[in-house]
Amino acid sequence: MKMLAFAGAALAILVAAPATAEDFDGSKKLRCFAGEMLQCAPADTCHRATPEDLDFPVFFDVDFENKRIGGRTASGRAASSAIQRIVKEPRATVIQGLEHGRAWSMLIDTATGRLSGAASESGGGFVLFGACQPL
Repeated sequence: MKMLAFAGAALAILVAAPATAEDFDGSKKLRCFAGEMLQCAPADTCHRATPEDLDFPVFFDVDFENKRIGGRTASGRAASSAIQRIVKEPRATVIQGLEHGRAWSMLIDTATGRLSGAASESGGGFVLFGACQPL
């Protein structure tokens, strides 16, 4: 049931409005959807997880102007992190940060708005795949 809800939310983001490369080049605020996630630990395999499993926001905003990323987790906790680096390439926009001993990085495809990201800390990390749309 959870996967159906995720698929429906992702579809709503992807068909909401036609997007252009300028929508994902770091000039506009974005709302992103965390779809598939993998949780990994040292000397172990990665396991599928949901945003709820990891207390990660299902939807989160990327605010390039104020250099913040954040949303509300399933448990109701406000999660936010400073964007410390923004790199704009012709095919992707990359954002990176460091918060509470965890380094993170996300790549947003400028043609499609699809995203992939990872966060790591000494005890492991996670990988996430999703999509963004301009606000």
